[in-house]
Amino acid sequence: MIFNRRVLICVASFVFLLFECVYLIGVFTRKRVEVVEEKERLPGDNITDFIPPFVPLLNDYALVAGYNLLGCNIRKSMSQLNYNLLCYLNNTELFVENNQSLSDLWYDKRTSCQNISSNTYNPLFQDGSMSLDQITKFAFIRHPEERFVSFFVDKCLKENYCLNCTDVRCASKLIYDRLMALASNRSLFIKDDETWWFEWHSAPQTWNCDFYKDLKDFHLIPIGTSLEQRQIAMRKLSKVLEFAGVEDEHIEKIVKDTVESDTHHATHGSILSQRVLQQVG
Repeated sequence: MIFNRRVLICVASFVFLLFECVYLIGVFTRKRVEVVEEKERLPGDNITDFIPPFVPLLNDYALVAGYNLLGCNIRKSMSQLNYNLLCYLNNTELFVENNQSLSDLWYDKRTSCQNISSNTYNPLFQDGSMSLDQITKFAFIRHPEERFVSFFVDKCLKENYCLNCTDVRCASKLIYDRLMALASNRSLFIKDDETWWFEWHSAPQTWNCDFYKDLKDFHLIPIGTSLEQRQIAMRKLSKVLEFAGVEDEHIEKIVKDTVESDTHHATHGSILSQRVLQQVG
């Protein structure tokens, strides 16, 4: 009996010693774990082979204070229509008196648009002059394929802003290279000159309007070039304007003029656009 107890004690001691040795070996042979300081992750940090979404770009917006209504202009996504209808709401009498229309171009004289537009790299209303909670915000969005075709035809072929790229493959590579450079080095954005005009028109729609943090606050209105697509978009816009307190007569004019008109530099429907669309498709 005593012998068995001694054997049991010896076995238990041996097992304990074995575990102790394994533990000590692990302590002295394991690699040191480096403590890595966590950094805030921002859009574009995880660069892949694809252009990342939600990279902060230059904000371009118009605000009609009388209705606390903000329209964010996304280039090549009916931005001129967006801007013109806000010009109208800013001063309806002057808009009509000066024979302005929803088809006006950027370089047309728009006297009813005084002090409603702003371009900034800073967050919207950083100075706190207005509460974002009080503002109705909307933006037109467009099918990426149609938007690219509009950009390519208007800016690359007609205006030659694409470094002499006259085919879709060349333009696509140019867009890719320039946008990826900005996505990986956001400090390049801290400039306010025409250098970024190209990126402003070609960047993904998600790069605009502080969508990376404020997307949920916007009424997004898909809009296309066909009559049916415009009618659907105008029904959605009407609800947004009603929510902002815009009078029915002004809403009716905006809807009627939008369905019946088009901007003078529009590219959709042209033979050239159809050819490019076939290449893209």
